Amino acid sequence: MQFEDYFSYILTTNKTANDNRILKLEHFFPLDFEKKQDYFLELFFGNDPFEIKHADLETFLTPAGRIKKLKEDRKPTTFLSLFRFLELYRQQFQSQKNDLSTLAGIYKAFENKQIEENNHLKGKILNHLLSARRLYEKWYPQSEQFFKILIQTINQNLAESESIYGKGNGFANLRKVQSESYMVATFHPYFESLVKFCIMCLAHTVKLKSETKLIQEETGEFILQ
Repeated sequence: MQFEDYFSYILTTNKTANDNRILKLEHFFPLDFEKKQDYFLELFFGNDPFEIKHADLETFLTPAGRIKKLKEDRKPTTFLSLFRFLELYRQQFQSQKNDLSTLAGIYKAFENKQIEENNHLKGKILNHLLSARRLYEKWYPQSEQFFKILIQTINQNLAESESIYGKGNGFANLRKVQSESYMVATFHPYFESLVKFCIMCLAHTVKLKSETKLIQEETGEFILQ
């Protein structure tokens, strides 16, 4: 059985399990999965990303103004919820990547037109491209490293279990609730960073989508000239 088939099976079986506190992983993640973040997350959690509702947020006052953060009791606390959390980020990155591609295409079209009156629009597009790309290039590598360490940590948990119960008899419980101190220590600095900035990332995705749409509407007539 391929690992993908096995993992799909345990996820499906778990949905009808009597005890939803346990999700046993009894086979190691293949080593090449460390580099298959997008493939793995979309395949298994694309329809079940970490969900953040308005009630899950709390507001803090800072010198820069009000900011929203995840409430303490809504932070991911299990290996399974970390996968879903990373899938939430993957979906945001994919949306941002699509919009960056759209903006880059519009900018290139303007470059080809070489119409002086378009310079202010070109500058506006370029500013959006640079700022959005900066954030994308900051957050995406962090999620990649987080995913890699998560796979390694789960495999290590399984190896430690097998050292106690014997080869083929151990398991890693993907639903075991971990303390925040464990999460911070194990996934430093990525857990703190991605939890802290997840609301900003969501807001940025929405803003970039809106700005891209406005720029498409504003520049459409020039590109068609």
